[in-house]
Amino acid sequence: MGDGCTFWWCGTVGNEANTRVKICESWGRDGTNQAYQKKAACKSGRTSYVKPGQTRGMDTNEDLDALYVPKGKTFKGSYVCTFGGSKGKMTWTHKKSGWWKFGTDCEVLIRSIS
Repeated sequence: MGDGCTFWWCGTVGNEANTRVKICESWGRDGTNQAYQKKAACKSGRTSYVKPGQTRGMDTNEDLDALYVPKGKTFKGSYVCTFGGSKGKMTWTHKKSGWWKFGTDCEVLIRSIS
């Protein structure tokens, strides 16, 4: 669960795609990081969006916890986590609840959405 930045880390999402990305600012239960979640658990009123060309997280002093991949959509990009591993190329599709949770130490970059 996350509600704030830890030391100098904040869960971050950068959006280079041409449409906004739905994110969760506060996940309401424990869950594996860098993984799709079985159930949606974003706290009420804590979803918002990262607009095209925008980055939210470290630079805006926000700790983002998860991103949502709608049914029928594919996100392509990458992620880097200080402690939780990295993927130079990543493809996200709608699995389980559609929410992909990541750690406070992670930076996620969405390059395209189709």
